[in-house]
Amino acid sequence: MGKKRRTSGFGKWLYISWFVVLLHTGSVLPVHAQQGENEEQYLSTGPAILRDTGSINTVINRAKSLREQQPDSSNQLFRQALASSRRVSFNNGIARSFFGISRCYSLTNDYEKALYYARQTLQYCPDDARGHELISSPYLALSETYFFKGRYDSCAYYRYAALAEIENDKVQNP
Repeated sequence: MGKKRRTSGFGKWLYISWFVVLLHTGSVLPVHAQQGENEEQYLSTGPAILRDTGSINTVINRAKSLREQQPDSSNQLFRQALASSRRVSFNNGIARSFFGISRCYSLTNDYEKALYYARQTLQYCPDDARGHELISSPYLALSETYFFKGRYDSCAYYRYAALAEIENDKVQNP
């Protein structure tokens, strides 16, 4: 495979800290730790952190408009929105960013990462009308990705889950 990445003392400490959080909370490791990135390093060398939800929504909408033609650029914008959303605890922004990143990976045929990020989306969808509209999208994306991987049972499961959201009148604008 690729070269093995050496981690600094701080990087090891950060990774171990997240692992301890995982053990105590039962949640998954954050994307940065899963991807082998140091969140502070990404935030300090990456794009500027946005301070309000309006700016975050603007970046997400810009990323969505670029997604089909420029998935790599779109991915970077979604990551900027994700980091910013985490900083201001904007769960809708976190969910939409995860979903956007998932779609970018799907477009580049990196289905494992697409599945990972689509599943992350589900954790941040609020239990309201907006959240139910959002949750049907990752269900459909998971369904599509499993179809391309030849896992038709999982494809059907997520397709039916999306349909259940729509049929139960939880989605206002299908």
